Amino acid sequence: MVAAMVRAKLTCAAAAGFTLVLAATGCGSHSHAAGAVRASSLGVVSAATPRFPVARFLTDGSFPRVRDGKLGLGAVNLALRKAVVSDQRAFEPYARRYAKRVAGRRLPSGYAGYYDTELVRPLVSASTVVVSALIPRTRAVLPLQPRAFGWLGITFRVPSGRSVALPELFAQRAKAMRLLEAQIRTDNGLEPSVRRHPAAALARAQFALLPSGLALGVAEDAWPVDVLVPYGVLGPYLSRLGRKLVAGTRWPDFRPDREHFSYCRRPDLSGAELSATGDVPCATARQVEADIFSPRCGTRNRCVALGFTCLAYWDGRYDRPFEYTHHAICHDGRRRIVMDEG
Repeated sequence: MVAAMVRAKLTCAAAAGFTLVLAATGCGSHSHAAGAVRASSLGVVSAATPRFPVARFLTDGSFPRVRDGKLGLGAVNLALRKAVVSDQRAFEPYARRYAKRVAGRRLPSGYAGYYDTELVRPLVSASTVVVSALIPRTRAVLPLQPRAFGWLGITFRVPSGRSVALPELFAQRAKAMRLLEAQIRTDNGLEPSVRRHPAAALARAQFALLPSGLALGVAEDAWPVDVLVPYGVLGPYLSRLGRKLVAGTRWPDFRPDREHFSYCRRPDLSGAELSATGDVPCATARQVEADIFSPRCGTRNRCVALGFTCLAYWDGRYDRPFEYTHHAICHDGRRRIVMDEG
């Protein structure tokens, strides 16, 4: 969450990534898959991001861990952690060189940079067949540089923890890639530099398999943008493994988790976001948000919605109304929600 606050202050001109979501015609609809795949949802909690091992670099955020009362998931959870550590190691040489360069200097923020991962619930799936997530991650030196923000795509088979690469999803990879390139090239919501070079964008793509579609995260100098393409369009090109995994994706059962916030709505360019502890369903968080910024509560600085007591907060003050702060901190016992309307 520290990274989110830093981002709100510093990233108006910074770079990020964008997301392509290749959506199915309906959530959980996999009529194109060959044969029935028996799969059930796994529980998900958040784990603290492993400490980044460079002095004066902050570590923040979380990543998913899976749980099930019957199935052994040790290999999957180990693979999830190793994926984050591997991404950190790729950043470590550059971070060490930068830390050496600023050694002895008094830095405005007190640290030279940070490593952060974000658990975004709509970008996570977890079942007894496959665990997959597209994790926004930040590898930053301060002041922020272009390309600090990117994606970490992780997909593992269950229970083996074996990694799945994007080419393995397709029996006719060349045709599938051409289809995706055409979709990128014709989408006016994407940056012109991305549309002009779709093959280059896909070459660096990270991905996750979701019940609603295949999510590809491509790091470019743009804020994240969603492009929707039906799974059915890709169906003819899927491999046998691809069809099995697509049919086996499920939304996870997010378990009570009070140690970390996870995003129900990831921050956009304005800084608007919605996050909650794991024991608050995103549907509940959205309902509370709608109530707090409705006429009933908008002119107040304290309001109760669905049992949550919410306080208007901004710039260290709690005495201004929600319609001014556009920011609220809510709690119901140990359950918490944070919302920012940008």
